[in-house]
Amino acid sequence: MQSIIAKRIVATFHPQAWVNNHAVDVDAQGECQFDVTEYVSALGEEKASAIKDYSDSSDDLVSFAQAPEWAKNWPGPFFVTVEQSIDEYFKFADVAWDWL
Repeated sequence: MQSIIAKRIVATFHPQAWVNNHAVDVDAQGECQFDVTEYVSALGEEKASAIKDYSDSSDDLVSFAQAPEWAKNWPGPFFVTVEQSIDEYFKFADVAWDWL
């Protein structure tokens, strides 16, 4: 049971800037990863699996308290990736429960 609790869902903030009307990746101003386990796991596997990278469903995660302050205040374009972490979390949980 302890290892299920230890597994986390981590989102990654990717800052960008507009260059010639194209969003271009830029250097981060701090930590880019933040824990969204509590929120995403509470959704349940089906709803959590609907969160997709490069979309509003993942970008909205940056508004949570756990996101870095600089990311919350980022003035330019950005995207958030979390899909793989969500998949791994629920696969791990399924396997762990099978072992119990």
